[in-house]
Amino acid sequence: MMKPLEEIVKPSLLKRLLKERMAISLFVAALLFIQVGLFRTDIVGMNKHDYAIGKMKWKACADMVFAGDSRVQECLSPEAMTAFFPDRQLRNYAFYGTSYHPKYYDAIESVLDPESKHPAVLLGITPNSLTPRNFKINGLKMEMDKYESLTPAVKHIGVPTSLLPMTPSVFLQNLVGKDASEYYRQVHADGWVSVVKPIVPTYSLDEYRRAFTDNYYDDDIVEALLTRVKTWTRKGIAVYGFRPPTTPAMVELESKMSGFEEEHFRQLFETAGGKWIEVDPFGYLSYDGSHLHRDGAIEFSKDIAQKITEWEVATISGNTPENF
Repeated sequence: MMKPLEEIVKPSLLKRLLKERMAISLFVAALLFIQVGLFRTDIVGMNKHDYAIGKMKWKACADMVFAGDSRVQECLSPEAMTAFFPDRQLRNYAFYGTSYHPKYYDAIESVLDPESKHPAVLLGITPNSLTPRNFKINGLKMEMDKYESLTPAVKHIGVPTSLLPMTPSVFLQNLVGKDASEYYRQVHADGWVSVVKPIVPTYSLDEYRRAFTDNYYDDDIVEALLTRVKTWTRKGIAVYGFRPPTTPAMVELESKMSGFEEEHFRQLFETAGGKWIEVDPFGYLSYDGSHLHRDGAIEFSKDIAQKITEWEVATISGNTPENF
């Protein structure tokens, strides 16, 4: 009869063998994690932590600042607009879940270069950005709190993409080599987030139905925004506003549930000194029925840059552009 392993191998030797096997297993697991992380396809370019850290450090660096929530963050590419503004610094300073909050206005202005010859702010107005719930959530504050919680070393050198946490689904997608051309979210140093996803036009509708349940366009938030538009205009800062393109179904939902009336808001905005830019509301590709796909965003960025350029030329000549 064979003796138990414990009687054949000395306890100290058995313990050492088990430790060595465990160490080898952990080493192999770490290599697999790093390997998958290095080639992960859900993050292309900068990782989201370095992206957010970079945005928090922006001070007095831009001639034109884009502001708003996730629709603005994903629909305006500064790089795509540089051909129209070759001598200016453009920054997309929009954030997910951001409302037009007094702290946000101050942060926007802090990004503008006080020595700029053409200081401008481009505000993307969505119904959700003018609601009390988003005002309370305040996406900018969340990013600022995250930044302040970082160690000085992380603030300085950033976070390696391969060490960022992955959800189980993302881990499996990367493990089996999911094609990055089918799905990725790329963050850019100029603040834009470009997204490539399969097109599902109704994907976000339920999310926005929930968002506008007992949560409506707020007059006090709008009044504070208009007051800041007046202040910026008096300082010589050009203030442009627009409603980011989306889909007919989303606009219908927002009109029914949020209480936002674009034409009424436009009149208030222009009375405060802002310049409202009319855009084709449904002329650009959306991947989820709310946000623009990368290709739609690049096209839209060029179109709105053209409109701003035309407005600037008309302003110099003392005329107001038509069809704006």
